[in-house]
Amino acid sequence: MKKNIFCYLIFAMLLQMLWQGCSKDLGNYDYNHINDITIRYDEDTFYVRQFDTLNIKPEVHQRIPNDASLKYQWYIYGGKIVKDEIILSNEHELNVPIPVVPYNIPYKLIFTVMDTITGVKTFHEFKVYVSNALSEGWIILEERPEGADLALIDPSGIVLRNVYSGANNGEFLPSGAHRVFSNKSITDQNNYVLLQDDMYLIDKFDFSYLGSYPDFFYEVPEVRNPQFAAFQTTLLLPPNLVINDGDFYTYNPLLGVGKLGARISGDYKLAPFMALGTSTYPCVVFDQKNHRFLYLASANATSLTAFIPTQTPVQPFDLNDIQRKLLVLDKGASNQATAIFKNYHNDSCFLYNINPSTTNHSLVATKYQPMHDCPDVHRAVGYAMSWSLPFIYYAVDNKVYLYDIGANNARLVYSFPAGENITSFQMEHVSVGFWIPATPNENKRLVIATRTGNSGSVYYLQLANTGDVENNTYTHKFEGFGPIKALAYKVRS
Repeated sequence: MKKNIFCYLIFAMLLQMLWQGCSKDLGNYDYNHINDITIRYDEDTFYVRQFDTLNIKPEVHQRIPNDASLKYQWYIYGGKIVKDEIILSNEHELNVPIPVVPYNIPYKLIFTVMDTITGVKTFHEFKVYVSNALSEGWIILEERPEGADLALIDPSGIVLRNVYSGANNGEFLPSGAHRVFSNKSITDQNNYVLLQDDMYLIDKFDFSYLGSYPDFFYEVPEVRNPQFAAFQTTLLLPPNLVINDGDFYTYNPLLGVGKLGARISGDYKLAPFMALGTSTYPCVVFDQKNHRFLYLASANATSLTAFIPTQTPVQPFDLNDIQRKLLVLDKGASNQATAIFKNYHNDSCFLYNINPSTTNHSLVATKYQPMHDCPDVHRAVGYAMSWSLPFIYYAVDNKVYLYDIGANNARLVYSFPAGENITSFQMEHVSVGFWIPATPNENKRLVIATRTGNSGSVYYLQLANTGDVENNTYTHKFEGFGPIKALAYKVRS
């Protein structure tokens, strides 16, 4: 019994000692809460076009408000495309152009907030899909006081200016730039600008400079005179085709050939035109030296081939003896290759049609006729073929004429004011296969560049089924250009 009483006393004494120890600690401490930071925004996914400005200002909430202690950072990255983070801004509100290239998966846009007093950091992740602002539209090659530059009119009618100089740190194209080509195949797209003695390859996404003659040729030609550049888009293995100073060059990247090789062999000197055909005759050209049509037989051909028709049936014209000057050769209606020639000794002009689909050389030449009642067709600044109707448009000074092949005469379809002359014009048509779909205005729109003094303008003329200009007026006018040298339609990349 005494033992139990002793244990109780000991236990009581311990409880009293514990109570006294606690009672002496009056709890006189300062407890500082961590400044928790949260970020809120209603949207997490954004869709922008390349170079568009993205504006986001998320809500930033703090347990202990003190904006002065906060530090912000925005950066973007995107897997295989942008492996390293690109810092966009150090402000709370993001309001900057998006500099990354278009891609089919979203980029990650990270917003970071740090309390510089406690070092506490938090972040919020957004997704950004970037489409190509320069994907499709009319490329405009214009002269500026600093040199030549490119602009683009997109399908919605937005004009994107200075797209070459803007993509190349303010560097302009040389003033001798005079022609532009945009070629798309099932595998790639090439955009070329032709200079007096060089040719620039322009990136299909942002129009940055990619290369010039030394980058295209294994051995640069002694005479550098680029005249024509194209893809042959109807072949499964599409070669790149170039005419330089009348000589023909090809290369096919799908065959593992990275540059233009040796001159395609043969005794010829080509006019600066190509009519791109079908797999039977992928490319038809005209040999000015020997006054004859030639063709490229295949994607890996090493020589040009002459047509060898028999005498039955009788040909509309001799494919191997045309003693005239070629003014234009291009794809026309019904997949025909259409050419206009002019006499050397006078201004009379003649129409020639070629069927590039037949395997019978005796059926290649399909039509020949002297061109009647065609005012000034011999001095046109350009010719535009319809692919759907047997019409050829041509421009002289400030006037646009339509040559009706069936009627064999031309009529005036549009005039600009006196002093506003046409410098370049094209028919809008791009479709050559299932991989290059037609535009809504395929074969229904003429795009015309004019010049008044040192100012350039671009007009859209919508065409009726008769070939005439609808309502006898333009549907769109774009101003603010320098003198315009050339136009080309860029298919969606």
